[in-house]
Amino acid sequence: MQSNDFGSLLRSLRKMLRMTQSDACKDICSLRQYVRLEKNISEFKRGENLQCSFYYKSLYYYHAKNDIELALHNCINGLHAEDSQITSNNFKGKISSNVGLSLLNILACFLQQSNKSDKAIEIWTQILIDIEEKMSANFTYYQSSVEFIKQLYLSTCYNIGLLKTDTNDLISAIDYFDKGINFASKYNCLYYLAYIVRQKMRVLYTLKRFDEARASYDICMALYLLRGDLSELRSCEKIMKEDYPELSIIKMYD
Repeated sequence: MQSNDFGSLLRSLRKMLRMTQSDACKDICSLRQYVRLEKNISEFKRGENLQCSFYYKSLYYYHAKNDIELALHNCINGLHAEDSQITSNNFKGKISSNVGLSLLNILACFLQQSNKSDKAIEIWTQILIDIEEKMSANFTYYQSSVEFIKQLYLSTCYNIGLLKTDTNDLISAIDYFDKGINFASKYNCLYYLAYIVRQKMRVLYTLKRFDEARASYDICMALYLLRGDLSELRSCEKIMKEDYPELSIIKMYD
């Protein structure tokens, strides 16, 4: 892919995914910068523009070309633009920008799709460590993008928990779901929280820890009410009756 073709390719990918320009650049770069990328105005020689180009190229190769190897290659190049120490075998580095963290996240997603779940978990775990350390040591470090950081942390906990569930490592899965729940409580973020609590309920049910599963169910329902998401609330009610019958007979309150 030549750089002078990048704008039209980026625009076609965005339209293929039915996204607006604002959707495509959310938490990655400014709308002005994104528009410049689509118009081939920005240079891709260094800095954040270079990272953004690698980020969007990786998405292009994955979604439009179904070429996961080139998608992975562009992820690594984008990360390398921020920290030269990062390689395909060493993901620990000084990544702090939104686009850099987003590159790490989609790199893990691509590796998971390539049946390299251990590598995916390694990267996601590094993301959690990085966010925990920076937020606890200097919260203002992320002040300009704090909502993005919160959302990334919770979605990462959810992704690791799902992978642990799939490998039947259920206790570890619960640990990651609890990690996300505790983070959400500490930093006041509801993003992904209902999904985390709902998945925790399923794991607890599998472990036959029915009282705890019922408590998670009730919390999940309260979150749906808080969000005003009545369709998910009704769906959850129906699923509990059909798939989790033991929970319906448990009375949490007299």
